[in-house]
Amino acid sequence: MVVGNVLVGAGGVNLSALTASPEKQPARGIILALHGGGSSAGYWNNPAGWGNSFLELGSDLGFHVLAVDRPGYGASSQIDPALTSLRQQIPILFAGLDSWCTQLEFSGPRFIIGHSVGAILTTMMAADPRSQMLSGCAGVGVALRYADNAAANTINSWAAQESHAPRIDAATHRLLCLGREGSFTETAQEYDHTCYGEMPIFEYREAMAMVNEWPAIMPTIRIPIHLTCADGETMMVSDERTVEDMKSLLRNSVHACVELQRGAGHDVSAHLVGLAYHLRALAFFEECTALRRAGIISS
Repeated sequence: MVVGNVLVGAGGVNLSALTASPEKQPARGIILALHGGGSSAGYWNNPAGWGNSFLELGSDLGFHVLAVDRPGYGASSQIDPALTSLRQQIPILFAGLDSWCTQLEFSGPRFIIGHSVGAILTTMMAADPRSQMLSGCAGVGVALRYADNAAANTINSWAAQESHAPRIDAATHRLLCLGREGSFTETAQEYDHTCYGEMPIFEYREAMAMVNEWPAIMPTIRIPIHLTCADGETMMVSDERTVEDMKSLLRNSVHACVELQRGAGHDVSAHLVGLAYHLRALAFFEECTALRRAGIISS
């Protein structure tokens, strides 16, 4: 299995991406992986250990995985800034998934996984009418409530920026993205930080405001969805009450799972439990396919 670089046409926008495909065909599904705010497609390819790379693990277990640099990042960093708002990214990302399926001549199950702002987008896409083309979604790092602490104050301070929130330095990365000492390796930490750059201000402002939108949006989701909260979060409140509140908001999904991931901070994939989280997401996707085949769920 080799992780490769590709360029994906997406509704008039070219998105740079990393991709990996299984040796055995046909694939069990195709997964679009969306990185967080200020990060990049490389988030999904952390080399710290087997399974920290979602691209490698997913393809090893039979899935096509496409990790894109979202609109406003990578090859599309110079696009019209208005297209970097979350709502404008949604049709571009759906188009990119369509394009890649066509290129691979793949007509099987389609899934989306997202981290942080990418998970916010994934949840918004699950509520979009076009989600009927999807077999399921998963995400980690969606906030219902922000914390009242130094980490939250740091991200709130970026609101005054005009075009981009700044690239976080190593100390801020440690504060915002990682959990307790011992829950990640130095290799994983250093690589994860290299994935970060500036964040388009349009998506930043919209992402911060989504905590007020979820009570209206989440109950409209019908397709299967799996959301995870990391117990070592610093920017947002992430506890059992959050899990129960999310379950309630996702009550109309045909198959919703919400879990609290122990042993991780915000960038779950960079932690020792990254493999466990990735396996859980892939198991959920496989479960969605099996339940549909059995006629137990439909959407």
